[in-house]
Amino acid sequence: MLAIWFVFVFIQCVLLFFVYRGGREMLLGGAAEFPFPPLGADAPKVGVVIPVAGQRSGMATALRSLLEQDYPCYEVVFVTAESDDPAMPCIRTLTEEFSHARHVTAGRASRCGQKNHNTLCGIAALGKDTAIYAFCDSTHTAPRDFLGTLVRPLVAGETAFSTGYHTVDALDDQPVTLGYQITVIFMRLLQAISAFTQPWGGAMSISRPAFERYNIAELWAENVVDDCSLAGLLMARRGYMRLCPAALLRTQAAAHEWEQWVAWFDRQILFLKFCTPVMWYLMGLGLALLFAPTLCSLALLVFWPMVGCIPVWSVPAAAAHLIFLLYFALALRDFSRRRAPAPAWLCAFALNYCLMAWVYARSIACRHLRWHDTTYCVGGGGRVLSLDRQIKRV
Repeated sequence: MLAIWFVFVFIQCVLLFFVYRGGREMLLGGAAEFPFPPLGADAPKVGVVIPVAGQRSGMATALRSLLEQDYPCYEVVFVTAESDDPAMPCIRTLTEEFSHARHVTAGRASRCGQKNHNTLCGIAALGKDTAIYAFCDSTHTAPRDFLGTLVRPLVAGETAFSTGYHTVDALDDQPVTLGYQITVIFMRLLQAISAFTQPWGGAMSISRPAFERYNIAELWAENVVDDCSLAGLLMARRGYMRLCPAALLRTQAAAHEWEQWVAWFDRQILFLKFCTPVMWYLMGLGLALLFAPTLCSLALLVFWPMVGCIPVWSVPAAAAHLIFLLYFALALRDFSRRRAPAPAWLCAFALNYCLMAWVYARSIACRHLRWHDTTYCVGGGGRVLSLDRQIKRV
């Protein structure tokens, strides 16, 4: 048994080392990834679709940042489900100020996720001269070169699909806030590994010909989510999603709530389960490789004085394993703008460690997904079988 434990500890340490090293090289060196000439006035027109729901802190700043991009030719379409959405005062102000922004009311979805429905209505509102579709969330702040960085691989003809990602700036040292930041950091590291690169609906772009050739509108019209369903389609048709590490949106988090973090984590795992089961199974295997050796190492250190038959070498090996995990956890602070105190960071890392296993375990028997004010019953491939909308928005 100890030999099996040692093998799994070795595998775990090697995997974490390569995830960190590969992610660090890709993400921290991503600013110089595109040696393309500057985009001129003849750059293809980009249509940016931004589904919006509700009014959140910092949303006005986030939306404004997407309207102040240095890309030479683009149009922004804000889409809400209803004309009286709480976000409308903010949208109205911005559309009056920026001539390249406008608003579309999509109505309520009946066969797919509300975000998908909003997105498709936004695409339908774009002109025929739009060459590239870009999709962004409404709650992340973008640097001025974000859009140009995101679409450059498409402009250069390298690929028809590209994705960015986001990072969280924790403004306090509460365990939930830091834990949420650590979750997003780890997901960014996985994004940097080509085998795990997934489209992220909060920052992705698709060429118009590819959108039509892959029948993506038909896919989204019956699916619960946009990005993971696209990932499943690309896996099935051997499509290539290009990661643009420098196309990075930022989110500020302060006094993050436990329920909000868990609900967000639930959706990320369930999206994988419904849309890309292979990735969901691999995630389960990865969590097993993370948890089982770690629990065994802790048990060895705690109980070895009570068990006389444990070889002497296993105790320092278990201690070295746990020290490696502590080092890995602290090394993740390299991806944070603000360096949180080590005790608070390690506490949040342990909380995140446990939450991943708990949320994954309860996803096994789950067939429903809760998102905003709607509960979706989801079938194979992420197809929406039915939806139940609450009158009051949660």
